Amino acid sequence: MRVDIIKVEGYPQPKERSGVGVYGNLYKKKRTREYEDKINDAMGACLGANVYRGIIYVDLICIFNRTKELMKQYKDGRFKYGEERLAHLTKPDHDNVRKSVLDGMQGYMDGGDCRVIGGLTMKYYGGIKDGECESEKVIIRVITETDLNELHSMMCDV
Repeated sequence: MRVDIIKVEGYPQPKERSGVGVYGNLYKKKRTREYEDKINDAMGACLGANVYRGIIYVDLICIFNRTKELMKQYKDGRFKYGEERLAHLTKPDHDNVRKSVLDGMQGYMDGGDCRVIGGLTMKYYGGIKDGECESEKVIIRVITETDLNELHSMMCDV
């Protein structure tokens, strides 16, 4: 089993609806295209010229900046909502961010993202370390070079 961890700094951009051109042609919106290119560059830095083959399992952790409300502090310096990561329960939806990331990884998967058999996507507001909020990023964990039984026992313990 091979496990790769790739960190991509910046806002976890969701997949946006396609735009429609003058002649009815569809196109990707600029922010989505740029984010997918950013993911592609990070994959290239990690893998070089290699590609993933066989079964692929992809987990994502999406970290967002805390809102102004979530950064409020008491007079004694404690944070009102604590210093741990908090669940991100607003848009963007986790599946739309996942689509952008998988599309950005396309060039590094033999056969495209249809090779991905599963994965977990989690969204958080960043935790606080030394009074600073954790920066926005996506952490991608890719599990490859495994078989279904090994992957199943790792995920489920059943």
